[in-house]
Amino acid sequence: MKVIVRRTLSIVMCVAGLCLLLGQAFSGTRKQSKPERNWIFAPAAPFELDFGRGSGMAGLDTVAISEDGKAVLHRLEEHRQWVWATLRLSREQMRSIADMITRRGLGSLQNEYTPSFRVHDGTQWVLLIRQGDRRKSSYFDNSFPSAIRSFAADLDGMLRAAGSERLHWQPIENGSREHEKLLWNSIR
Repeated sequence: MKVIVRRTLSIVMCVAGLCLLLGQAFSGTRKQSKPERNWIFAPAAPFELDFGRGSGMAGLDTVAISEDGKAVLHRLEEHRQWVWATLRLSREQMRSIADMITRRGLGSLQNEYTPSFRVHDGTQWVLLIRQGDRRKSSYFDNSFPSAIRSFAADLDGMLRAAGSERLHWQPIENGSREHEKLLWNSIR
């Protein structure tokens, strides 16, 4: 009788341990999305781009580029004050960005990139590209494929060339993070 009780207790403890391990492995992580079919970006057609980098907790520094080349930038200053500024990209710079989107293959990025390990908080990036009624968004959570890292570096260089380091930044008085909503909504 004692042997049966011990074996049963051993089996129950093993099953409970396995359940705990599986629960830890899957709790707190976002469901990995399947990749969308490749989204074909038409580099000659007008497009809009929104790109945010930061975190869900602290907020995203963003750049929103409209079809006409107007870029609206938002960033969080060291003293926790949100600020914004605008600049104008030339047609040639817009063509360069379209080329970067094509060259880096951003249309074939998955919907979501998350690490296999559990992280309480970290760095999130969100990319949204729109052409007419078509749109492509990708979410990155502590996992950044080389295509998006290269694109981010190229875009930063393009913005510097357009004068982003000489901008007059305006404070957002109410501390609103309204500039992030479009990006966060694009991944839901």
